[in-house]
Amino acid sequence: MSNTDFVSKMSKDLDKIKNKFNDVFSGDQLVAYNSLIEALDKKIQNINSGSSNYNIENIQEIINAMKALNETTDRFTNINKSVNNLDKLLNTLEAAKKNTVNRGGQGDEYYNKITDLIARIEKLKNEQKDLTTGSNKKIGESLGKIESISKEVDELKKKTSDFKGMDNIAGSAEKLGSKFDDLIFKIQDFIDKNSRINQDSGLSAEFNKLMMSVQNADRSAKSLNELTAKFNSLKSVVMSKGLTGRSLGDELSFIASKIGLKAMIGGATYQALNYLKQMISVVRELDTGMTNLKRVSEETESTYQKFMTSAANQARNLGSTMQQVIDATTDFSRLGYNLKEASELANNALMYSNVGDLDINTATDDIVSSMKAFNIAAEDSIKIVDTFNTLGNKYALASADVGQGLRESASALATANNTMEESAAMITAITEITQDSASAGNALKTLSMRLRGASSSLEAAGEDTDGMCNSVSKLREKIKGLSGVDIMLDEDTFKSTYQIMGEIADKWADMSDINRASLLETIAGKTRANQVSALLNNWTTASSALVDSLNSAGSALDESATYVDSIEGRIAQLKASYQKLSNDVIDSGLIKFFVSTGDAIVRATDSLLSFSQIFEKIAPDSSWAEYFDEIKALPTIITAISAGLSIKNKGQKADGILGINMPFVQVTEQMHKPENCWKSLTPFYQSAA
Repeated sequence: MSNTDFVSKMSKDLDKIKNKFNDVFSGDQLVAYNSLIEALDKKIQNINSGSSNYNIENIQEIINAMKALNETTDRFTNINKSVNNLDKLLNTLEAAKKNTVNRGGQGDEYYNKITDLIARIEKLKNEQKDLTTGSNKKIGESLGKIESISKEVDELKKKTSDFKGMDNIAGSAEKLGSKFDDLIFKIQDFIDKNSRINQDSGLSAEFNKLMMSVQNADRSAKSLNELTAKFNSLKSVVMSKGLTGRSLGDELSFIASKIGLKAMIGGATYQALNYLKQMISVVRELDTGMTNLKRVSEETESTYQKFMTSAANQARNLGSTMQQVIDATTDFSRLGYNLKEASELANNALMYSNVGDLDINTATDDIVSSMKAFNIAAEDSIKIVDTFNTLGNKYALASADVGQGLRESASALATANNTMEESAAMITAITEITQDSASAGNALKTLSMRLRGASSSLEAAGEDTDGMCNSVSKLREKIKGLSGVDIMLDEDTFKSTYQIMGEIADKWADMSDINRASLLETIAGKTRANQVSALLNNWTTASSALVDSLNSAGSALDESATYVDSIEGRIAQLKASYQKLSNDVIDSGLIKFFVSTGDAIVRATDSLLSFSQIFEKIAPDSSWAEYFDEIKALPTIITAISAGLSIKNKGQKADGILGINMPFVQVTEQMHKPENCWKSLTPFYQSAA
């Protein structure tokens, strides 16, 4: 090797060392490090100054200097690791120290031990500064002291955590007591606001039995869950029987106590008169809604009549209108659900629309997307609404945000082995930070696909594939190397996105910035790294949101009861009651009857006028006009009399007056037939002739 080649190689090696450690050391370490670098660089350049300097002695000198430089950098690195380890120990002790404050007895003993350990660690930290120029032996001794003191810290941490455990137990007992008190309040409040329950003696007895059970139950989580489930079940029975709301007497007493009897009667009368003007329009709208429902479903007429009756009760219980119930049921029937399933789904969608403050079309889309993706049956769809409502109430986002996020990502997350609750929890954690649920959903869609190496699916979705590994094995190896997390349960099965991210989140704080950046680029790409970083940094929210989702049963029903009791909910109930009243008083059959009658009269009159022109040509004598004036009023007279009888005897036959037995519409239709008109006019024609 020539002196030029040797110098080139040594210079490159020296540059590598510079690039690796130049930003790592500081203070005395940096001074010592730079001094060694400069000395070594001079020796290398000395050889480069002339071929005579390229000899074994100078070469050996450079090799020894390079070895010394490497030993020094190793020593400095070990010292810095020691300082970092000592800082972590101090943080652990400070946290443990808080658990022993004001405990007395053994707590004071641990407090003193922790204080002593902190002083010893601070002393060890100071000793690290002297090791910069110390020997490797001294560094080894220092590392031994750190290992010994680490064991003491772990032991103390374990003992002091017992105090925290006792606090958690005490706190849990206190929280359970509060939850039992809250359940008692909710039951009593529900009974007070729905006094119509007393109309069913059996149901009323069930509520009284439940109240006694809650008051006398052992204060355990199991008892609380069982009693809450029983309460939710009874509320569902009340809604199905149409017994929500106060009885008429209680309602009048309640309103009178608030605004006065005089104002109540005056306002109610005015509203009643105002609504009566709209009855025909209301019935027409309901009939149009039912016609649309019949177009997309196949049921018997009696089934549709039963549905119409139940729609009124359903609307009152939800604080919606009959029209909304019918339209929502039609939407779900159009998606392929039978009438029973569509009715239940419409009930849940309207409930979600009310508690989530969003339009019914969006509510329908949110529920359907989650049902289809996570294979949730219609009878279980209420858990979707419960989950959305609970997360919207407890975290910094709206129920609609959870729905929108899942609308963007549900299919991909379900494919990646996530449950609906896990998916909603991750949406919540990201949206709390970014306040953008749509981008949170798209980020989770990208994340789930990248964690499974689905590059073709990403490209089809318009997402970038930069930084992706070419195979699952390489992806598995890279993620494991960066974070220590295995993305596979076994050789053939991926872990769920939620499980993978939970395991990464546990190690996130201990990962270096370089490894974090590399991992984010691998699993999120450049465009979604911000949202995935938010998920990892806010994983405690994802964990608690999952627990809340799994325990959300009955949440939407409670919230719906609150909505129904609001002014807006009561106005909707009034509209539903008025729609039912309109349909009972003026049913669509009666309106159709009058429309058909009017059509028959118009056609009959037109036929008579046509025949009059013919007869005038046959009998031009003026006497014909006299007779025709007498008979042309006959259809009008018959129409008036028959209509009166038809209205009086709705659904019966109109007979006696005409000497025949047929409905009024058939009479008018018979009259305008040419042959019948001719028979009626023959006597008059003969007389005129």
